Amino acid sequence: MNLFKGKKIAIVVIVILILFIGGYSLIKFNLINKWRYVCLKERELKELINKEPKTISDYITLGHMYISHKEYDKAIKSFEEAKSINPNNPDIYMHLANAYCFKEKFNKAIKEIKKAMKIDSSNPNIYMRLADIYGLKSSITTSAKEKESLLDKALTYAEKSVNLSPNDPFLHHQLGFLYEQRGLLNKALISYKKAIKISNSILAVSQLKEAEEIKNDSLEAYNRVKKLNKVK
Repeated sequence: MNLFKGKKIAIVVIVILILFIGGYSLIKFNLINKWRYVCLKERELKELINKEPKTISDYITLGHMYISHKEYDKAIKSFEEAKSINPNNPDIYMHLANAYCFKEKFNKAIKEIKKAMKIDSSNPNIYMRLADIYGLKSSITTSAKEKESLLDKALTYAEKSVNLSPNDPFLHHQLGFLYEQRGLLNKALISYKKAIKISNSILAVSQLKEAEEIKNDSLEAYNRVKKLNKVK
């Protein structure tokens, strides 16, 4: 009996050791791969710097590499170099705005997007990007009044974006998300349903379910308060 018990313990110990060694090997493998990826990115970055970028594409690629290394000031400088080559390319202003967003300098990001808008006033993605930035700015403000004002601005540009491209499911989804942030749940539900109808987006389905739950919770809370007031 003791011999059998001892064998069982030995088997359990062996299994634990195998699992431990296997888990350690997997972690080690992932760490090595991550290290190789970082080294590759750094090598690509150094090669591009040594190459002395000369074209818009070079500067934009360099800017994105700097962003991946969280060197946002250098990224901004690279995008500015691209802009000096062609100040009429709206995409460059979009890249600049994104770099400023990483630094949470939303006012500067808004200025860059508005410059892009002047160059291409019919691009729905520019309007939606501006809406997103106003939304991001609203998420860090502590003033309820300012938050509402920023979300109202975001919705103005998001609605314009959807009007320019009514068959784009992504734009409907983004509009729905901003409606939800503003507390306009009925409008959010309509936008999510449009996004689902166009593309059957999994993300939109998830957001729709969440918005419906919030709406139902709000209605339940309202009805409870109404009943309490009647009792009084």
